[in-house]
Amino acid sequence: MPDHQEENTFVHLTVDEQKRLDELSHNWAKEDISFFSGSPKLSVFDLKLLLLHFAPLKSLIQQLAHQTYSNTSANTDASSSFTANNHLTADTSLTAAHSLPTALVELQALEHQLAQSHGANSQLEQQLQQLQLQLNEQLRKNIMLEDAVQSVTAKLQQLEQQYLQAQLALTKANQAQNNPVQNILSQDLSLSADLGLNATGGEPSSIDFIRTVAVMSQLDSVKRLWDLLKDRCEQQDRTTSQAESQLLATALSWHNHNWQQKPYQLFEPKTGQSFDFNQQQRAAFSPPMGETIKAVVLPGIRDHAGRLLKKALVITTP
Repeated sequence: MPDHQEENTFVHLTVDEQKRLDELSHNWAKEDISFFSGSPKLSVFDLKLLLLHFAPLKSLIQQLAHQTYSNTSANTDASSSFTANNHLTADTSLTAAHSLPTALVELQALEHQLAQSHGANSQLEQQLQQLQLQLNEQLRKNIMLEDAVQSVTAKLQQLEQQYLQAQLALTKANQAQNNPVQNILSQDLSLSADLGLNATGGEPSSIDFIRTVAVMSQLDSVKRLWDLLKDRCEQQDRTTSQAESQLLATALSWHNHNWQQKPYQLFEPKTGQSFDFNQQQRAAFSPPMGETIKAVVLPGIRDHAGRLLKKALVITTP
């Protein structure tokens, strides 16, 4: 090892700096030129150590700065200029060496900021990936919900159709279960109103049926029905319809339910028989003359003893 230890330690150096300076001094002593001539092993930090703390290099620089030549006076001037240049070079080297720590600190600060930026970018990328995963998951759930809504909507529409079909079937069933009298009156609201009944279907079928029976089973209602049918037939020049005849017969049977020992009956004379004024009467549109029954417009009503309550309404012919 060279005897320059005292020169190397006049400034307090760290252990690593002192170790590196000793290594450089050892290479200097071995005259390892390749180590100093552009070798990547020699860093700016090494150059600073040598310039500031390595006495042989500092002495060499001073010798170069003060070297004189034995040439002519012109060469002397050239030598002076060269010496001045050496001084300038040395000063520039020292200035550059002193400015290196500041540049290194700034570079290290920039590298630290760059590292922090990279770290922040990495965190942002991770957060973005997590958000993207959450978004994808939410989109998947939304698709599942949309499928479920469509399925439920289709099922609801199917149930609505089934409900409408069930309602229609129930209506038909109720109509089928209704007594023929209710069906007739519901189709002939004018006759229903004339009899004092409400056949619009606004009340439950059972209640409407009870009211209909209660009204139509009365003898006065039976006679009222016969009079209404007579007026209709004469105004329209026709005989009773099948529904009207069924309505009159049903009303009389309801009345007879309470008078089974003395029932009332419909009687209908046969066509071709002789006209009997005591049992029949001519319809308003029948020819006024004639002794033979041509058609029965409306059956008559008589009691259990054969006494007439209503004469049969007929059409006669000569």
